[in-house]
Amino acid sequence: LFVRDGRGKGGIRGGKVRKVFFFPKGDHWEVDKAGNQIMIGNDRPMKQTVGVDRTAAIEAAKHEMKAMQQELVRNKGEEKAVKDASYKAKKLWNEAQKAHHKVASNIKKMESLLDELKAEAETSEEVPTIDTSEYENDIEEAEASVQNLKEREAKIVQEIESLQPGVEEQKRQLDETSARN
Repeated sequence: LFVRDGRGKGGIRGGKVRKVFFFPKGDHWEVDKAGNQIMIGNDRPMKQTVGVDRTAAIEAAKHEMKAMQQELVRNKGEEKAVKDASYKAKKLWNEAQKAHHKVASNIKKMESLLDELKAEAETSEEVPTIDTSEYENDIEEAEASVQNLKEREAKIVQEIESLQPGVEEQKRQLDETSARN
């Protein structure tokens, strides 16, 4: 492409060509107005590569994007399932707490009534024989139900603690997926 005329002045054949690039880095040479050939090295790679077929890369990126979207949908479904399970466990926990508080207050009322009856029996002039066995049975039943509620409470606490790592893992995966997108 480089030609010299009769006077020794250099030029590029074709007239309209200003620069001649050669690959792989995109270095080029050109001819200045004085006819001298100038070689210029490119330290940065070219932005556009000529003749490269990018359709395979585009299809691979689209396929990867579709796979990521499917994974995101699956992860959101898993997160929703974990949240639902957590919500149900919290409701069970709250119900157990209400029942526990009712039984505990009932026990306190029964104990105070029993103490009043014992105090009244001691202070009275007559020594009546008060049968407190029915109250003691009620107290024993209430204590048994309190013990049952405490066991249920411990089970629910264990269930919530066992679900917590799954919730944390799903949150981490969702954050990671969101960060990638």
